[in-house]
Amino acid sequence: ERPRRRAAVVCLAAGDGDASPTASRSRPVGVHCVFGGPADVLAGVARPPEVVLAERFGATIEATLSAKSTHLLLPPALLAPRALAQCRRTQEMLSHARSLGIEPTLHRVDLRWLLACVANWSHLPEAEWTTLSAGDPL
Repeated sequence: ERPRRRAAVVCLAAGDGDASPTASRSRPVGVHCVFGGPADVLAGVARPPEVVLAERFGATIEATLSAKSTHLLLPPALLAPRALAQCRRTQEMLSHARSLGIEPTLHRVDLRWLLACVANWSHLPEAEWTTLSAGDPL
């Protein structure tokens, strides 16, 4: 699995995105992601390489939730309800999602879902990357 992932990342980094031999696969059009967890991964000056690749893949990565947000990317440790309840920053994000009216449709997924989508150059099913679904009790 790891060598295949590296090959896909090299292909994405070297081309313009459309040059990939698998460019005809489903890309995440309309996917708007925000990183949850205890720290803001977009707080630095430069965007992390994974974020740049995801954006080249077609995803939109934002620092804050908006009405367009579709995915809350969570560190794997936060996929358990008790762990999620202890992360103040993520709880604030979920509260904001409720106030925006997007909480019922917001996918809470392991952040590795986005990396797997990029590695496979395909929009993968979110169900395989979450233990919590929107609307589950915290």
